[in-house]
Amino acid sequence: ASLRLNYGELLMQRWLEKADAESTSFALVNAAQDQYEEAIKSLRVLVAIDEEELNRVSHQGLDGTTEEEAKEVKAALEAASKLYQEAVSLLANGLCKIGRLGYKAGDFDGSQNSFQEAKLFIETRLSPTHPLVGDCCQGLGELLLQRGNYAEAERNARKSMSIRQLSVGSNHPLFAETVETLSKIVEATGHHFESEQLAARAAKIRAFYEQMQATLQRKGPRVLQPHHEHSSAHGSNIANSF
Repeated sequence: ASLRLNYGELLMQRWLEKADAESTSFALVNAAQDQYEEAIKSLRVLVAIDEEELNRVSHQGLDGTTEEEAKEVKAALEAASKLYQEAVSLLANGLCKIGRLGYKAGDFDGSQNSFQEAKLFIETRLSPTHPLVGDCCQGLGELLLQRGNYAEAERNARKSMSIRQLSVGSNHPLFAETVETLSKIVEATGHHFESEQLAARAAKIRAFYEQMQATLQRKGPRVLQPHHEHSSAHGSNIANSF
């Protein structure tokens, strides 16, 4: 499933590079969507299996167990919980990828459904402030702006800002990305001064980040990574610019 998600991402990037060749573009879009859908199909099964195992281990009581047996039960519970969280993150990541593909391809209804499903999935199974929720809200903010639903676009953009400030900090390009989105939204609603302030803030963040990267590159091979990682999920870059 992870390989399919990564392959779908590669196909989408190739499509974006060849968007001027219509026949090639449609073939690549369809191929990317096929990879994402197959991955999601497998991940839905995996989440169900991991959830069942987590429930089974959770119901193992500690009454009458020795200290060693209790340690084994706790270790099994931690392992099952970790596997479940990874599967949930991967599935939500896949849904976000399909949402982003749909947005780029003009399938706004499908895109919105995918982002909303991923957002609800993470909020109810992991945390309402999980970084992936911020990514879903970023995608919804961009999408709803294009659809003219400015109130919901702004609500999602502000929520993404709040989550990303917690997860990556206010000097990170991902935070700047959401600030830029909010700038476009408030500009569309006639709040020009606020829009200018937000755009300037985003530009300042990006300039600061680039300066830090350049400094670290001069000091050695270690550089700041442009995207955060959500377990194995965001290791596949769902937070590319929309």
